Amino acid sequence: MGAQESLIANLNNPDEASATVMVYGSGFDKIESKHLEKLKSSVLVITGGEDAGATQTAINFLVSMREAKRPLISIL
Repeated sequence: MGAQESLIANLNNPDEASATVMVYGSGFDKIESKHLEKLKSSVLVITGGEDAGATQTAINFLVSMREAKRPLISIL
């Protein structure tokens, strides 16, 4: 839940956030790409490679970030 909350905090006040760090979590991959377009700072997502659910959430989020035309660096 904290991962999604940190991303929402950034989306609600993008001029004040210097970055967002999300360690595991869920739900953040459900945020529509049109909302992600508001991001002005970097987002770091950390998840375990052997946790299939968390990894899929991160992959889904990367797809949304790409749709929002946000710069991406992915390490899986």
